[in-house]
Amino acid sequence: MKAVRFLLVDRFCHIDNSHQLSTRSRLSLLSLFVQLESTLKTEKTRCARASQQARKNTTVTILSDRKAYYQ
Repeated sequence: MKAVRFLLVDRFCHIDNSHQLSTRSRLSLLSLFVQLESTLKTEKTRCARASQQARKNTTVTILSDRKAYYQ
Protein backbone atom coordinates (compact mmCIF):
# COMPACT_ATOMS: atom_id res chain seq x y z
CA MET A 1 0.00 0.00 0.00
CA LYS A 2 2.98 2.31 0.59
CA ALA A 3 3.94 1.95 -3.07
CA VAL A 4 0.43 2.95 -4.12
CA ARG A 5 0.52 5.98 -1.84
CA PHE A 6 3.92 6.95 -3.27
CA LEU A 7 2.56 6.73 -6.82
CA LEU A 8 -0.52 8.78 -5.93
CA VAL A 9 1.62 11.50 -4.33
CA ASP A 10 4.00 11.43 -7.30
CA ARG A 11 1.12 11.83 -9.78
CA PHE A 12 -0.46 14.57 -7.68
CA CYS A 13 2.81 16.53 -7.59
CA HIS A 14 3.35 16.03 -11.32
CA ILE A 15 -0.14 17.28 -12.20
CA ASP A 16 0.14 20.17 -9.75
CA ASN A 17 3.53 21.26 -11.12
CA SER A 18 2.56 20.80 -14.77
CA HIS A 19 -0.69 22.74 -14.65
CA GLN A 20 -0.12 25.30 -11.88
CA LEU A 21 -3.44 24.49 -10.26
CA SER A 22 -5.44 26.94 -8.21
CA THR A 23 -5.87 26.19 -4.53
CA ARG A 24 -9.44 25.03 -5.12
CA SER A 25 -8.41 22.69 -7.94
CA ARG A 26 -5.49 21.40 -5.89
CA LEU A 27 -7.82 20.57 -2.98
CA SER A 28 -10.31 18.87 -5.30
CA LEU A 29 -7.57 16.77 -6.86
CA LEU A 30 -6.15 15.89 -3.46
CA SER A 31 -9.62 14.87 -2.27
CA LEU A 32 -10.01 12.66 -5.33
CA PHE A 33 -6.67 10.98 -4.66
CA VAL A 34 -7.59 10.40 -0.99
CA GLN A 35 -10.88 8.79 -2.08
CA LEU A 36 -8.99 6.61 -4.54
CA GLU A 37 -6.56 5.46 -1.85
CA SER A 38 -9.47 4.69 0.49
CA THR A 39 -11.23 2.69 -2.23
CA LEU A 40 -8.06 0.72 -2.93
CA LYS A 41 -7.68 -0.11 0.78
CA THR A 42 -11.32 -1.23 0.95
CA GLU A 43 -10.92 -3.45 -2.12
CA LYS A 44 -7.68 -4.93 -0.77
CA THR A 45 -9.46 -5.82 2.48
CA ARG A 46 -12.47 -7.24 0.64
CA CYS A 47 -10.27 -9.39 -1.60
CA ALA A 48 -8.28 -10.67 1.38
CA ARG A 49 -11.49 -11.67 3.18
CA ALA A 50 -12.87 -13.37 0.06
CA SER A 51 -9.60 -15.26 -0.38
CA GLN A 52 -9.63 -16.35 3.27
CA GLN A 53 -13.25 -17.53 2.94
CA ALA A 54 -12.40 -19.45 -0.24
CA ARG A 55 -9.53 -21.22 1.55
CA LYS A 56 -11.84 -22.07 4.44
CA ASN A 57 -14.48 -23.43 2.03
CA THR A 58 -11.84 -25.52 0.24
CA THR A 59 -10.66 -26.99 3.55
CA VAL A 60 -14.23 -27.88 4.54
CA THR A 61 -14.81 -29.51 1.14
CA ILE A 62 -11.61 -31.56 1.38
CA LEU A 63 -12.46 -32.71 4.91
CA SER A 64 -16.01 -33.60 3.84
CA ASP A 65 -14.68 -35.57 0.86
CA ARG A 66 -12.23 -37.47 3.09
CA LYS A 67 -14.96 -38.26 5.60
CA ALA A 68 -17.25 -39.56 2.83
CA TYR A 69 -14.39 -41.64 1.37
CA TYR A 70 -13.56 -43.36 4.66
CA GLN A 71 -17.17 -44.14 5.60
